[in-house]
This record gives sequence, C-alpha cells and structure tokens, in this order.
Amino acid sequence: MIRNAWSLAIMAALLALAACGGRGHAEMVDCRKYNLSPSEYYDKISGVPGAINNQDRQFICNAAMGESAGVVFARMAARRAASPAVRDYAQRMDVDHAKAHEEIASLARGQAGVAAPAGLDSERLAKRDLLAGLSGPAFDSAYLRASVEEDKQLLELYQSEVTSGGSPTLRRFAADNLTVLQERLRMTQSVGGRATF
Repeated sequence: MIRNAWSLAIMAALLALAACGGRGHAEMVDCRKYNLSPSEYYDKISGVPGAINNQDRQFICNAAMGESAGVVFARMAARRAASPAVRDYAQRMDVDHAKAHEEIASLARGQAGVAAPAGLDSERLAKRDLLAGLSGPAFDSAYLRASVEEDKQLLELYQSEVTSGGSPTLRRFAADNLTVLQERLRMTQSVGGRATF
C-alpha cells in the first residue's frame, strides 16, 4: 500500500513536470546539495562496509533526475513531434524512463534515509523550455539531441557508480543497466537517422 502510494506520488510529480510544457514552475533539484538525511546519520554509517557513500547519493539524485527529464521530454515529443518515427520512439522512451525512475526510487527507499527526487535541475528545465518553444522538424531534432545528451550523461553516471559506489546493491543495479543504456543510446541515434522531417 505504501509502495503504491509512493509510486503514485512519483508519477504525479513527473506528470506535473510534463504538464509544464511551457515555462511553468517545477521543483528545482541541485544534486550538489543532495542530502536528505541528518548529517549525523551519515557520520555514523561512513565507516560501515557496504554503506552508501556520497557517490551513491549523487548517483541516486542524478540518475533519478535524468530519468525524470527523459519522461518529461518524451511526453512532450509524443504530443508534438512532426515525425511518426520520433513520436513512436518518444512513447517507448516515456515507458522506459518512467520504469527506470521507479526502479531508482525503489532502490533509494531501500537505502535508509535516502529519497529519489522527481524534479529537474536548471539545465534540464532550460532544455524543457527550449523544446516548448519549438515545433515541427526543429522540435524533433532538438528532442533527439536532448535525448542523446541525457543518455550519454546517464551512461557516464552509471559507469562511475559501478567503479566508485559504496552500496553493492546500487553498484549491481548500475552494472546491470549499462547495456540497457548503451542500447537506448544506439536506438536514439538510429531514430535520428530514420526520422522523416
């Protein structure tokens, strides 16, 4: 019951972000300040083997934010893309990014005192606003470019977690999803080549 309520809250936040297709207000996330637990808690666990470290907290924050951006951009593209190939791709990305965000949020809940944000940082909010001002082939190109950028950032983030993360659970999740991210990047680049503008 609690898990379902949490999932609904996350999806409501993502839908609210997606609904802000223009220059609306959205939760601003700054992962440099991401620390949702008392500092004394982190002091206590810092020496515990397998405990989350700062890399893990940054991974949760940035991965969740990247997947949130993927949902927001995909929902815009599903409504606004000029190319049928881009619209089809966006619908798939909506599902993929939402599923990935829920997995990250679930893993975060499993780490005491950590939560996955559903907002975007200033860079991604600026991309959303840029997309909101475009239409036709210009929108499609900008959306695919933003998707490639997000996929590359997520790939780098996941690779960093595999090598530097403190939590075996998060490291395993990152390692298991590297192939998925690589395939998603290839698919995005392929759709860019196939799209009829």
